[in-house]
Amino acid sequence: MLLPFSFSSQALSATTSGMIHGNAPYFVFDGNRVADTNGFLWITISDAAGNKQTFTPSTNPSSESNPIVLLNPNDKFTNVEMLVATDSSSIPLNSIVNLFPNYWGDDDGDGQGSGGITATGNLNLTITDKYNKTVARNESLDICKAPYKVTLSATDGELKTEYGIPQNSNFSASSVDYYINPKLPPKVCFVRPNLTYSVGSYDGPISIWNPDKGFIPQSIVPSSYNLNFPTTGANNLYFDLEVGGSVGHLSWMTVPSRVGSIGISVRPADYAAKNVRVILSGPYIPESRIEFKYSRSCSSAISANAI
Repeated sequence: MLLPFSFSSQALSATTSGMIHGNAPYFVFDGNRVADTNGFLWITISDAAGNKQTFTPSTNPSSESNPIVLLNPNDKFTNVEMLVATDSSSIPLNSIVNLFPNYWGDDDGDGQGSGGITATGNLNLTITDKYNKTVARNESLDICKAPYKVTLSATDGELKTEYGIPQNSNFSASSVDYYINPKLPPKVCFVRPNLTYSVGSYDGPISIWNPDKGFIPQSIVPSSYNLNFPTTGANNLYFDLEVGGSVGHLSWMTVPSRVGSIGISVRPADYAAKNVRVILSGPYIPESRIEFKYSRSCSSAISANAI
């Protein structure tokens, strides 16, 4: 027996009861999905042969006492690679994600094409010397002002695709400090006597005198050492040298004197690791060798004047 039936009566209908949820966009650093902006905060230094060293917040070995050393003697901060252009102190995060698509991802494929992905916030750069003075990227570096501090900071913000649900993710601010020294030999930066009378009427010309540090060296040529402080001395007097770079790489010698036996002793200063104290020894005459000679003519003259 045949039982007729209608195909239309067997059809199933399906409707969605809500929106289809996918995945939010995210940042990608070194091929890994991350929820912060630390991956923007890298720097790279190179030697003359093009060999590179890259540092990130997680691999940053530097501190004030253990700075990163640049690889070439004449390097400036324009030679240090980073996402911030050499002629700027900041870059919008939106520019980064649009210029470098490898810095972000979306598992649903959202955000492709022009204007498909946007980001708010900025990546900022600040460079200061050890005296907290701002330094330009193209400025020549001075070992006496080192270590320099390179601060990279990313503000908080939002990463957003044009379509998709969810279409945005938020991220918080992050920053890192890199301490950097130029590849320069150590040198004496200041010669410091007692600074009790260092200002006011005792203040010297700014070309040779810093009231907080002492005398500024004027010559490193032996024939014109007389331009430097001190030009005279006495037994057991001392002064301090503030050194830029490694104190351990400096050596000291005594220059023979025409007026007798004069020497020096050098030891670390008590108040600063980068300072050394130079103590003068001689010329010295023991009290047992000091003689006072009495003159009869002088005595008569004094007596006559007294009368």
